Amino acid sequence: MIRHDTAVHWAEMGYELSRAYWGQGLMSGVLAAVIDYGFNTLSLNRIQALVEPENAQSLRLLEKAGFRQEGLLSQYEFTSGKYDDLYMCALVKSEYINRSQK
Repeated sequence: MIRHDTAVHWAEMGYELSRAYWGQGLMSGVLAAVIDYGFNTLSLNRIQALVEPENAQSLRLLEKAGFRQEGLLSQYEFTSGKYDDLYMCALVKSEYINRSQK
C-alpha cells in the first residue's frame, strides 16, 4: 500500500506478508521496486513507513534499504483494543541517490 501527497512529494508505505513466505527475500525485491518507482516515477522526495517496535524483521529490512528510524510515535495507533507505539522510518531521495552511487 502506498499513500502519497504530490503537493509535498512524500509517500507512506505499508506491507504485510504471510508468515509462510517470510525469510525468502521477497520483500527486499518488492521494497527496492517501490523505492525506485517512488523516487524515479512519482518524483517523491521522501518515503516513510510506520513499524511496530516488536517487528524487528521489518525494521531490519527497512534499514538494509537505507531507511532511518526517525523516532518513536507514542500510542500512535489504536488496534485490537489497545494503543500501539510505532517507529517512524524514512528514506529521502538524496540519501537514496548517495547509496546508489557507492
